[in-house]
Amino acid sequence: MKSRFLSAALLSVVASASGAQTTIQQDTGRTIIVAAGVARQATTPDRVTLFFMIEPQAMSVEEASNRLPAVEKAVVDTLRRLGVPATALQTFSNGIAPYRNNMNPQMGGPSFAGRSMIRLELTRLDQLAAITAAALAKGATTISPPTYSFSGADSLRRTLLPQAFQTAQHEAEALARAAGGRLGRLINLSSTTGPTFINESSQQFYVNSGYDNGQRMIPSSTVVVSVSTSWLLLR
Repeated sequence: MKSRFLSAALLSVVASASGAQTTIQQDTGRTIIVAAGVARQATTPDRVTLFFMIEPQAMSVEEASNRLPAVEKAVVDTLRRLGVPATALQTFSNGIAPYRNNMNPQMGGPSFAGRSMIRLELTRLDQLAAITAAALAKGATTISPPTYSFSGADSLRRTLLPQAFQTAQHEAEALARAAGGRLGRLINLSSTTGPTFINESSQQFYVNSGYDNGQRMIPSSTVVVSVSTSWLLLR
């Protein structure tokens, strides 16, 4: 028998902004209702991750080798004095590499540069401006755009999961009644979770006297849980 499909409109059912979508599929063996439910909750990030780039330039390999650990230590010590715990810092050294002035190679200047990176995960977001300003003052060359995250995302996902499932089940029951039957056993169940982090991809910290290193607005984020279900339709 040729398959037939009947779709219902997307509905907002759950108070926390949930959605549902249902479909009836009929073949020669059985009639199946496919229903999807969505639950979402806005959150406020409570963590931010930054990468500090350190690239001291020098005229010789020996000079660059001496400057790199000195600048790296100055930045780390400054962050520690601002209350950043040692466990929140990770340092990755890439050694010494040839350096060339790409803007005007004929001008000469430093021939080598040390390269190192410091990863920072900060839980006090109100310190962001002070920490970036201090790191730049101590020799950090560039600081990556901040990546925000919410530490309670997994717990919130488990809270939203039953809501998304109930939405899908209620929509499946309603469509079963509309088709003149009732909902049978659950055949298939799966869930997905949307991204729970935010990047300020267009904002980056530079060594620039014109850059405003003031307090930054913390972006909002949303935890989204989607549930897909398949049920038998009984008549």
